[in-house]
Amino acid sequence: MISNHRITLKNSICLVLILIVLGWLAYLIFGFSSTSAKYGIFGDEGIFLTGAQRILRGELPHKDFYTLLPTASYYPLALFFRLFGDNYVVAQVFVFLNAVGIGGTMFWLGWRLLRWWSSVPAIIFLLFVFPAWPYVSHHWTFLLFALLSTCCCLQKNTGWHVTAGVFSGLSFLLFPQKALFTFFAHILIFLLFRPHGLRSAVFTICWYLAGLLPVMLIHSWWLFHTGVWTLYIQQVFIDSFKYYPNFVMQEIFFKFNNVAALLTLGIVGFGLMFFFRRHYTPLVLKTYVAIFLVHMSLLVSILYHLELYHVLQVIPAAIILIFFIIVFFAQRIRGILHTYSSMALAAFIISAVIISVSVPFTLAYESSYGFGTGFTKNVTAFSTPRGKIVLNHRQTPYFIEEYETVSSLVDTQLLGKSIFFFPYAPGYYYFLNLRNTTSFDFIGAEMIAHAYREQIAQELAHVDVIILLPTSWGFDPQGAFMKLIPENFSFRQELLEGRVTVLSRNSL
Repeated sequence: MISNHRITLKNSICLVLILIVLGWLAYLIFGFSSTSAKYGIFGDEGIFLTGAQRILRGELPHKDFYTLLPTASYYPLALFFRLFGDNYVVAQVFVFLNAVGIGGTMFWLGWRLLRWWSSVPAIIFLLFVFPAWPYVSHHWTFLLFALLSTCCCLQKNTGWHVTAGVFSGLSFLLFPQKALFTFFAHILIFLLFRPHGLRSAVFTICWYLAGLLPVMLIHSWWLFHTGVWTLYIQQVFIDSFKYYPNFVMQEIFFKFNNVAALLTLGIVGFGLMFFFRRHYTPLVLKTYVAIFLVHMSLLVSILYHLELYHVLQVIPAAIILIFFIIVFFAQRIRGILHTYSSMALAAFIISAVIISVSVPFTLAYESSYGFGTGFTKNVTAFSTPRGKIVLNHRQTPYFIEEYETVSSLVDTQLLGKSIFFFPYAPGYYYFLNLRNTTSFDFIGAEMIAHAYREQIAQELAHVDVIILLPTSWGFDPQGAFMKLIPENFSFRQELLEGRVTVLSRNSL
């Protein structure tokens, strides 16, 4: 083990650092939003904000509104809105709790390896990884339950194994495509940690399934009972795998470099651990291997869709593994020359990590931290009916201009009209307190299956105004958007050099 259980000055310093980091994280989330807002606040996060509103009105995902996300993705935030109100600060509290929960599970997961030093990987995650995408997302909630399930798998008590199954089942509800891989990792962990042979491992797996299967059965019954089973399968599995990855293929080479680096670092760390295995107890070795298996399962699960928020989920387990190797060298190597050598090795590993996750680190510093040039002169705060949004004005002045222009139109010329935001700005419905009368909160021309094109045209026939925001979706040319708009809609206004365009069937 790295250290013992005594409360020392070092441990106290770790606790103080954790409190400072949590305070800083709260400041980032509640007082300073990341400037990746183009696809964040009004885009991806907007899907959950608007979807949670639909849930509260009694609508059902897949049945009453189109989505590529699993049914349960909307319900955690909807529950928060039900309990505490639907102000944006409630959504930010939800995000904050997700981040703190993931940091806490990282601390718990790394405890056997690092003891109090396991706070360092958690701090790295909270300071440098999470700020790259500080939005409501089922990716974070899934990761929280997946890591919680892993922590419970590593315990000896049967009750923990049942609890692990429950958490695993919840992760299936939130992201079944990824949960399947972590499920297999957990099975391998149980086989690895068999204290009394293979038979005991089988019994442990049975207890795990005793927690998982009821959650899955209840969810399946709910899907059948509400009549959304076939739509759920079609949209979440068939459509998402057939259409959704198409528009990110252009970026796959760059992102694959990041994933390949994470994979290489994981394997290198795995090899080093076995090379120095004589220094550690079997329990520590098995824990390291268990974390490695979870890391690899998450890595494999994102290969079909290599985007920022998918890559971010691979990093937490990798940070624990790599930091453990760094601490190992720092503790074992003696002498000045060896110390400098270990420092150089640590610098090399840290540099490799930064390079491997270059997108998250770049966004974390350039977006969330504003290049470190200070916040007051770069920050713009503006109010919405749902609460205040604070952005780095230097990075996204166009976004703020678009919101202010649209808000002014909604409050004046378009007051009382049925408005459809097109193609990818679902957050506008939430922040402007508007109700979308169609089934489609977002439309990406290459992302919507052809079977829904006719339905889109039919539903737009009941809309008064379409507000086209070309900058809200960067993967398709505007020509592809226009093919989805009915011919009886005409251009009425073009504002901000075409970044906000108003179309309607009748004169305004």
